[in-house]
Amino acid sequence: MFEHLYFTDRPLSTLKSGYDLGGDAIDLSGSAVISFGRVFGEGENDDDVDYQFMSKCRPGENFAGCLDVEKEQLSGYPLFFRLLFDKLRDGSELLLFIHGYSHSFEKLTGTVARLHRRYVTNLLSPIKHVLVFSWPSAGNVSRYAYDRKVVETSCAHFLEFILELRRFARQCLPEEERCSFFERINLMAVSMGNYLLERVLQLGQLESDTDATFHEVLHMAADVDNRALHESGGLGKLAKMAKRVHVYFNRNDHLLLVSSGLHRRSRLGKDPHKESLAPEALIIDTTDVSVKALMAPGQFFSKEEMDYATLHNYMLRVEAVVQDANRVLSHAPAQAIDGRSYGGGSLFYLG
Repeated sequence: MFEHLYFTDRPLSTLKSGYDLGGDAIDLSGSAVISFGRVFGEGENDDDVDYQFMSKCRPGENFAGCLDVEKEQLSGYPLFFRLLFDKLRDGSELLLFIHGYSHSFEKLTGTVARLHRRYVTNLLSPIKHVLVFSWPSAGNVSRYAYDRKVVETSCAHFLEFILELRRFARQCLPEEERCSFFERINLMAVSMGNYLLERVLQLGQLESDTDATFHEVLHMAADVDNRALHESGGLGKLAKMAKRVHVYFNRNDHLLLVSSGLHRRSRLGKDPHKESLAPEALIIDTTDVSVKALMAPGQFFSKEEMDYATLHNYMLRVEAVVQDANRVLSHAPAQAIDGRSYGGGSLFYLG
């Protein structure tokens, strides 16, 4: 059995009814409320995975004493962060995951089950807990422009979560324990989830705080342009909030090739020798191992391929990428990770 947490700014009515409206009724005014719950199941069969809505959250609540009372007395952010803190009391680590475009709330349970199998039960990984931010993607491949518009609102809600998390830590934890707490939080963003992160940083409210918030940051199949990790770029500021930053990309990523055409700019990682990245950033080319995985018998028309395309979702589908990412999450030195070949500078190849 497993139990992981999610938080979302999707309308509460769609969560409580268990029916995802696919974006048609999403409030783009910025007035959405963050709510959270748990995803639970066996981990081996997606049909056995379910979710539960737990509480809605409002910013500005007092966290003092929330670690010393029974959880039943708490709600909102105090309950949310108490649950997170309790999960990490034993020194284990958390993976905060931001999904990409065309990802409905119904897809949440399948994604969490796959993250659990790949990054929690994996013996290489220190990750024992997953937290997913489910922003209101329409869950429809034809609604790319709509999802980009939704990100413009959801970035403020994710920022609220980060600011409240920091406030909780300052109110409830002494400095040494606070640093240890954040050292055990790692971040993985996929596809348009990286654009959401870029927009969060561009809001500017995190710049005055130099405390590290993440240990490892993994940008997977990032749907942002190749200047995003310049030191002056949006994601370049994220490098100052983490100990290490990693950019995984695939030169044959068909979805990002379309995005490059739409935006008239290569996506992050595509031209690694032409990009002036933040000095903390490492680049991992997954092309060879991703193409090889796609060529395996039975992949092209499988349901798994339709739901999670190999060339784009290699962090869930390609064993070599999963193993590499788990070694990163174990905080192994970049040059010591098996299966990589050095490409010069900050570039590594898998396979």
